[in-house]
Amino acid sequence: MRSRKVFYSAVMVLVLVFSPALLMADILDDATKRGVVRVGVLPDAKPYGWQDAKGEFHGLDVDLAHELADALGVRLEMVAVGAAARIAVLVSRKVDVNITGMTRTLERAKAVDFSDAYALVGAMMLTPPRFGDQGLQSAKLTG
Repeated sequence: MRSRKVFYSAVMVLVLVFSPALLMADILDDATKRGVVRVGVLPDAKPYGWQDAKGEFHGLDVDLAHELADALGVRLEMVAVGAAARIAVLVSRKVDVNITGMTRTLERAKAVDFSDAYALVGAMMLTPPRFGDQGLQSAKLTG
């Protein structure tokens, strides 16, 4: 009985470890068969990704999207994605991959897989000097 539990536990671990990789392989296979990879990019996040007045995409994220399409040997379709919709467009398969800035949180990691970071951005809050030596005591984050 104990060996059976160990066996099923090992199978579950393997499924959990390899499922994301298999899903990504499936997504990339679909893109290759379609001949196009759909990449979501924030349209207003200079210098990483933005759209100009003509609707053309620019920035580091866009350059990475071109590299991905070239590596897959497919055409690139850029999709402007709002920050709040980044996970929804992935889950609904409207895009194959997002190349956008996003903070990795436990809640988000339950819904999507994250790559290793390719850019580290230091964010901080600046306050006027009126807070004096005590500094800012609290802040509420939204969004």
